[in-house]
Amino acid sequence: MKKIIVSMNLSPEQQENIRALTEGCSQSCQLVFGNGTTLTAEDVRDADALIGGLPAELLNAIEHFEWHQITSAGADADVRKYDYSNTVMTNAGGAYDLSVSEHMVAQTMAMARGIGAYVLQQSAHCWDRNQRVISMEESRIMVLGAGKIGSRYAGKIKALGGYTIGVKRTAPAEGESFPEYDEMHSVDELDALLPTVDVVAMVLPGGDATTHIMDERRLRLMKKGAFILNVGRGTAIDLDALYKVLSEGHLGGAALDVTEPEPLPADSPLWDLKNIIITPHSAGNFGLSSTFDRLMKIVARNLRSYLNGEALINIVNTKLGY
Repeated sequence: MKKIIVSMNLSPEQQENIRALTEGCSQSCQLVFGNGTTLTAEDVRDADALIGGLPAELLNAIEHFEWHQITSAGADADVRKYDYSNTVMTNAGGAYDLSVSEHMVAQTMAMARGIGAYVLQQSAHCWDRNQRVISMEESRIMVLGAGKIGSRYAGKIKALGGYTIGVKRTAPAEGESFPEYDEMHSVDELDALLPTVDVVAMVLPGGDATTHIMDERRLRLMKKGAFILNVGRGTAIDLDALYKVLSEGHLGGAALDVTEPEPLPADSPLWDLKNIIITPHSAGNFGLSSTFDRLMKIVARNLRSYLNGEALINIVNTKLGY
């Protein structure tokens, strides 16, 4: 019998739905529901699998750990907590694509049309048509992190008439097709591409390779008046440098759904800039109810596959964190 810890905030009805999924599987199981505050080391010590997240001290109390289904698309925070050498990790890639990509489109259009500044003017009862705007049909949009979410966004931007440029970790292989993009490049070409684009949309995972990838030097490589948005990891942009280039007027604006640290401290000078839009890491949250449904479909499929000895989907390279 497999012991599976389910560390998610689920209603009694949702817990029953999880139990029903295990019926008829070739391997029986014991499900233990809880979270990082209600579960103890004794509860998890003999677990075979985990669905959801636990604090590092509880993770490392597990003696025999075969499979971990995380509930996020990015795995970088989880792989730092535990040695996954002998554990298969699967992520929730695909659950958040719709919500995050639509948030990105909203951020892009808000910056392109000066909506953030107009909202501030509304609060001040000020009528002033003084905002510079750009058109998607006349813009080159770079997606820095051309994975599932970034590509979903690129497809929407392409439908609006934008010219889309993808940047991924490695160079595209011969014959690879990227229908959402007009061009695809490797990150080695980033410096040459930055001066050519009107918007940089960032959807990068965390880790050493991406920390402060957009530092002051690269922010200044961007075209004067260009826009930048980030929904991946807050560590990917040097926020001190971003404040400097925004306040000097080099960039036209920024939109941040993620920051370093989170929450963004109340005394951060970024709050007071008029050319920035800040949202509280809400792009991929469960405000869109169908996001949770997509997550649970991934959980359901992998849970049944695990108990039936079948192949899992969304397997993470834990050395890379995605």
